[in-house]
Amino acid sequence: MLELSDCLTSQGFQVIAAAAVLAEHSMLRSVAAGRPNADDQKLAPIKDLYKSNEFFY
Repeated sequence: MLELSDCLTSQGFQVIAAAAVLAEHSMLRSVAAGRPNADDQKLAPIKDLYKSNEFFY
């Protein structure tokens, strides 16, 4: 992510957010099959972000 941010910034883009999200690929189902799973959700409880307006305007 840092390398991508650096690359984009050097080309004049303003990076305001980034995320590394594991999810099953929509066309090649063998890539990250079954993700996100219960272990993923324990590590990154995304639903908690929606309960708070802290990140959404």
